[in-house]
Amino acid sequence: MKSTTGWQKVTGVTVRQGDRVTVRFLSGRWTVDHVNIPMTGPAGYNTAIDQSLDGAKDCKIKPAAPFGTLLARLTGEPDLPLRSVGRKLTFKAADNATLQLAINDAPNRCLHDNRGTLTVQVSVTHQP
Repeated sequence: MKSTTGWQKVTGVTVRQGDRVTVRFLSGRWTVDHVNIPMTGPAGYNTAIDQSLDGAKDCKIKPAAPFGTLLARLTGEPDLPLRSVGRKLTFKAADNATLQLAINDAPNRCLHDNRGTLTVQVSVTHQP
């Protein structure tokens, strides 16, 4: 997953209502500000660094999660809930959907200073 691109579709993954979806971090690091902030992993920044970015909080996609957190969403779900992945996340799909992943940093206006990529593994267990 690229830190410089907004929501990214996970190709080759079909999710149907009731499926069990697992997103697992494999490798990589990224940053939301390559000039001033160190690289981080999929859980995002610690509290001190996250709070130091308070002036840019309008750049967060999910305000309750730290900057840099790997996020997931299913585009077909009602209310489009945003999930914090961290190192691993397993959840049940509420509807047929497309899985998308992103760094917790707003697309279109806040990604210009990002750097890095994460490699993840996605598995879907289809329910009968």
